[in-house]
Formats: sequence, structure tokens, C-alpha cells
Amino acid sequence: MARGKKKAAPLDNTDEGQAKKIAESKKNSRAADKKKAKEELKRTSNKLLMDMAAKLPAGPGKKFINDNIILDDLEAQRRKISQAISAKRKEMKSDKIDLKAMDVVRKLRDMEPEDRAAHKTTVSLYEQQLDLPLSEEQQTLINAMRKRQDDTKASIIASHGGDAGEEVGSGNGSRIPERNEEVGDVPPVAAEAAAGENVVRH
Repeated sequence: MARGKKKAAPLDNTDEGQAKKIAESKKNSRAADKKKAKEELKRTSNKLLMDMAAKLPAGPGKKFINDNIILDDLEAQRRKISQAISAKRKEMKSDKIDLKAMDVVRKLRDMEPEDRAAHKTTVSLYEQQLDLPLSEEQQTLINAMRKRQDDTKASIIASHGGDAGEEVGSGNGSRIPERNEEVGDVPPVAAEAAAGENVVRH
């Protein structure tokens, strides 16, 4: 008669594993009881303060106590909201959402349209100066800003009868630099206007 395989001994649930479960359950129970006792103590304390405030005559002392009770409640609500936000962000991260990119988009969403456009244009200019490739939208934003500056300068020149209007800030310094252009480079239009000023002054 062939011998069968020896059966494995059944696990004893009262062994070390069961003891660990019991210890962990007791630990969680103690933590929950401690938290519950702390909350109960705070509620009792607030009730005593409310009773004390109710017996005080109307005035700064009573208002101070009431205001502090309100602050306690608001801070408790803020902690709960903060925990909820943290939990939601962890959930979104687990869904493979780039939280940094999302934060940037949410910040842009909260801006006024003019501020958002100005921010995007500034970022595009910085990227251009660092030789980063620009998208078609970024290049359009830069070209639009240059055109507005050129139109403003032409308007100032026309209103001053041909004067470049250096004194009111329409010349060197308000112009957007080209990519990799040295900061000290003087734009041709501004240089000609400055030369014309020197001739008049002499």
C-alpha cells in the first residue's frame, strides 16, 4: 500500500499570530478611547466656558471667551478640511495625476484674464531668452506684445511732433529684447533718437 503525503499541521489560531491580533486590537481600542476622552474633555471645557460667559455681564470679558470658543470650532473645522484635501490629493496622485502641473493650472484659473495673459507672456519671454523652443501660441503672445509697444512708441512720437519721447520712457528700457541680445545693446531707433537729441542740444 502506497504511503500518502504527510498532511501539514493545521494552524493554531491561538498561537503568536492570534496574540498579535489581540494586542493590536487593544492598542487601537486604547487610542480610540484616548481620542474620545480628549474630545469629551474639550466639549466639557467649552461648556464650562459657555456657562461662565453666560453669567458674565455684557462686555469685553464675555466677548473674549465667546470669540475663543468660536476660534476653537473654526480651527477644528480647518483641520478636518485640511485632512480631506490631503486625502483627495493622495487619491488623485494614485490616479496618475501630476499634482504640480494641476496646481499651476488651478493658479492660472484663479487669475484675471489680463493677469493670466501677462503671466504667460512673461514666461514665454523667459523661455525665449534661455533658448527653449516656443510654441506657436507663445510666439504669438510675444509678437503681440512687441506690436503693442511699437504702436505705443509711434503714438508718442506722433504726439510730440517727431520727438522719440525718451523723457517719458518710450525709448531704451521699455523695449522687449530679442533672444540672446545683450542687455546693454541700444536699439537702432533709440540710438538715432538719442543722436538727434545730442545735435539739438549742441
